[in-house]
Amino acid sequence: MTKTGQYYGNDNYCWSHGYNVAKNHDSKSCKEEWRHTGHKEEANGDNPMKAPPRTDSSPSGEIDGVGSVKQIILRRKKRNQ
Repeated sequence: MTKTGQYYGNDNYCWSHGYNVAKNHDSKSCKEEWRHTGHKEEANGDNPMKAPPRTDSSPSGEIDGVGSVKQIILRRKKRNQ
């Protein structure tokens, strides 16, 4: 799989979020509330295990498969409580 538009400078991979993840994020460490349905902890960069398609935006308002802006803000608020 080709990595493009990378913000984080590492080779980590998460089944739900792809290659563009922080250095402490991968399929195994992905937080439960951020995982997509069918998330596979054993997926990695060498074996992505047919991950869901990724888009920058979608009709549902999702951003890069992470959720809507409102969902992201609510998760961050909950995490910081």
